[in-house]
Amino acid sequence: MWGNKKKKSEGLVWRLLWLICLIFVFLLLIANISPLIAPDRFWVPAFMGLAYPALVVITFIFSIVLAIKNVRKAILPLLAIFSGFGLLNHSFSFRNHSMNFPEEETELKIMTYNVRLFDLYSWKDPGKIKDSIVEYVHEIKPDVLCMQEFYKDTSNAFNTEEAFLEHKHFIFKHIDYFQIKYGIYHFGLAMFSKYPIINSGSIKNENGKISGNYVIWSDIVVNEDTIRIYNTHLQSIKFSAGDEELFASQTSLSKDDFREQSGNLMRKLKSAFIARARQVRFIKEELEECPHPYFICGDFNDTPVSYAYRIMRGNLRDAFLDAGSRGFGKTYRGIYPSFRIDYIFYPEEYEASNFTIGEKKFSDHFPVYCNFRKKKEE
Repeated sequence: MWGNKKKKSEGLVWRLLWLICLIFVFLLLIANISPLIAPDRFWVPAFMGLAYPALVVITFIFSIVLAIKNVRKAILPLLAIFSGFGLLNHSFSFRNHSMNFPEEETELKIMTYNVRLFDLYSWKDPGKIKDSIVEYVHEIKPDVLCMQEFYKDTSNAFNTEEAFLEHKHFIFKHIDYFQIKYGIYHFGLAMFSKYPIINSGSIKNENGKISGNYVIWSDIVVNEDTIRIYNTHLQSIKFSAGDEELFASQTSLSKDDFREQSGNLMRKLKSAFIARARQVRFIKEELEECPHPYFICGDFNDTPVSYAYRIMRGNLRDAFLDAGSRGFGKTYRGIYPSFRIDYIFYPEEYEASNFTIGEKKFSDHFPVYCNFRKKKEE
């Protein structure tokens, strides 16, 4: 009698586990197809794409647990994982293959960095942060530097244009300020180059609204070859202090506050997914008109398992996957769960080496840089 009850109880537990496993398999399958679906047409899969790493881990754990009872049932979650192996390979680098060619053979070193206005609005000393970033950049010595959330004003403390040029490493610049307040405070995107910039422009949002989320580009002559580099800043989520409380480990919210703030966060994520989908399609149309081999770098505010990543990358190569170290390559250092949202894409004509995510904590993003050289003719 007691044995029968125990068997029924165990059977119920395994059926429940199997049901929960099926739910996660279903969610993972949605995540697997999320990069194919434009969020402005159907936004639900984008949330699953954002949760992709967690869904893979949970589904894999279920496959191990189920294998204890029934090996055949463990096959289904494994199939769900392997059906999206390409996405897993985009999210996680399984090999450490950073040094593909020696440093001295580098023809072009590109660095991208969201500098968060040089910490302008924090309680820290923003002038000190600015000086630290300038010093760090000149230590790395990139040939081309792309910055998002660039800021300058006319005061001596924040004439950032001069600060990056005074070391004489950079000679050329292309800076586009999307907003100038009172003729003093300038906000925009910046590109500094050691090599000549012979042409430049920008790709603003299709609706013409003033926003920090757009693209600037420069045509640069490197060893007699002309390339184009796009400096990109896609739609941000615009987290608030209230959103931060959801992720703060020492904060306990009431049920009502948690419900309200989590709802606000979901609406912000949805709005950002939709905005980025429209932005990348508009940008892609401009990219197709580019007459030169081109690189795309910057802050996409989205993970490798996303519609924005797929559209922006197109046929380009991802420098992290080809020349980065093993792991997820986290580039955002805020308190929110995140992985890679800052990228350098490059054309097939080039090779990448020594992709590096800097460890400096001057911004809520880590700096990213990589060496490139043109492929040698065989």
